[in-house]
Amino acid sequence: MRTVKASRMMMGAFAAMVSGDESEGNWSVSVALRDLNSFARLLNGLTLQVQARSYARRREQFPTKVSHCLHRAKLIDSIRLTLRSNTPNSSLPSLINHRLLDSFVVSHALRSAPSADSALSLVHALEKSSHFSHTHHTLHALATVLVLAKSGRSSELKSLVDDIRANRFGSVQISFMNLMQWHAAARDLDTVLQVWEQYALENDHLCTESYSIVMTLYAQMGKDFEAVRVFHRMIDEGSLPNCRSYTVIIEHLVKSRKLSEALEAFNLLPSMRIKRTLKQYSVLLEGFVGSKQFDEVRILVEEMLVDGILPSRGMGLLLQQMKEEGVLEGKERLLRGILPDARVRSVSYSIDNGDEDEDENEKEGKDENISDACQCDHVDGIHLKPWMDPRALASALRNWSPDEVAALENANFV
Repeated sequence: MRTVKASRMMMGAFAAMVSGDESEGNWSVSVALRDLNSFARLLNGLTLQVQARSYARRREQFPTKVSHCLHRAKLIDSIRLTLRSNTPNSSLPSLINHRLLDSFVVSHALRSAPSADSALSLVHALEKSSHFSHTHHTLHALATVLVLAKSGRSSELKSLVDDIRANRFGSVQISFMNLMQWHAAARDLDTVLQVWEQYALENDHLCTESYSIVMTLYAQMGKDFEAVRVFHRMIDEGSLPNCRSYTVIIEHLVKSRKLSEALEAFNLLPSMRIKRTLKQYSVLLEGFVGSKQFDEVRILVEEMLVDGILPSRGMGLLLQQMKEEGVLEGKERLLRGILPDARVRSVSYSIDNGDEDEDENEKEGKDENISDACQCDHVDGIHLKPWMDPRALASALRNWSPDEVAALENANFV
């Protein structure tokens, strides 16, 4: 009805313009313009209604945020399985047109890709989707150590950077830090130094993380003198080392079997108001366990509890083994505060840790393909743990209600 009314208004406006005599010309034009403005507003309103209805159909509301989170996770699982199947091209088209597909889903699907080639195949498939646009998060996921860089695909990484700069992915921008992180993950020292030099030319002050990236790369390549020189340069140029800077130093000292020096640096951090991290504790514990210095291990476990740091899965297994062997005798009460309660059932899920400790991610990834399919989906004989992002789930549980609890029960979480 509104469309018919608008059409009649349009016809009346033009009729007034052509039928009026010269004395009434100005009045006719005024009426015509007024009617045209009314028609434009009406047409704009109709367009917004159509877009809203289309959006509502694509983004159907879920009864709870937990339900939405779990449905997203299921879509990510479907993409993970498809990328590992014998015929991924047959299933990807329907998945990339799914109403829940967005940058969150694509980012985590890319991180979960089994290889750089499968990740690139997903990106190529997305090019055929008219409703999806890449964001900084999806392109960062594609370029990270988990996909391109860790596979040593430097040429594809450089091609991706060129495409971003050429605005192939719209207005997405990349920073000098992004480039340094990506090329460092690919162990491309020359390119990292080139980007760092360009960064220094265009900025009066370099951020601490840029020094840490170069230090880490030098240390990994066994270039100790260069790593120390970068640390001194950071101090001389007025940048304050952060926890990551000291993690590089502690890790390098432990690898050089200089455990006393590493512990000394670690113990100085609180006095410098530098946060002690799980990575630092992990490196030190592994070093002291390997050298059979269990007294230091006990002290570190106590301090870790005081700092409120929970062990990673790998560290938890190490501490549990030491407990069973009696190495941590007398510390049972202490360990109860940081080790999982044996009465709590373990949920078999593939946990996404984003950009956190890459070594931990690599260890977790070894259990990605499993034979026990009691909780897991499968395709072409491949069984995977259901995917879950604990941070997204925790966010969905804010101000939770009985409905959220019911959704968790239905998903066998509780």
